[in-house]
Amino acid sequence: MKRKFLSFVSALGIGAYILALGDTPLSHENHIIVQTGEIRYSSGKPLYSPFFSICSAIIFDYQNQAFMIHAVPAQRKYPMLLERALKMGDHTTLSTGNAIDILLRYAEEKGIDPRKGEVILDIGETRDFYGLSRRLKEEGIPMREIRFSNAKSRNITYNPKTDEVKIEFNPPEWSNPQP
Repeated sequence: MKRKFLSFVSALGIGAYILALGDTPLSHENHIIVQTGEIRYSSGKPLYSPFFSICSAIIFDYQNQAFMIHAVPAQRKYPMLLERALKMGDHTTLSTGNAIDILLRYAEEKGIDPRKGEVILDIGETRDFYGLSRRLKEEGIPMREIRFSNAKSRNITYNPKTDEVKIEFNPPEWSNPQP
């Protein structure tokens, strides 16, 4: 499985591999790919997002439908990561600071009441948990599961038909300790 990397963001002091746009592993060709800073919707097809490290996954499940968000940290200490994510595409970059508001907007567009679904969180940095969990509680959206990955490099797959979350950890050399 060949993977091409657009960049290794070493100036941040973190291991943040960015998958080159359009280059997805062949084993995930039947998945909906969620890039860094994106939200994607599925009405049954598995969602796949590669190369989380300090980023957090927010998975909203409603029946056989789901949204996955690959949210970059909202902290100001990672402005280069936010800037890089903004340059990766023409979408609005989602951070842990705006992800719940954007999730609510997308759910409304699909006619989904967010309070009737559940959220699974995979947190890259502990401090992001507090803001995300507070916003979910304010909106009355239940949390099904919370995982803390401590900035380890990982790929996440979610299948809305089976409610299965699969986390595949990447080799340790792809993660650097937090600054």
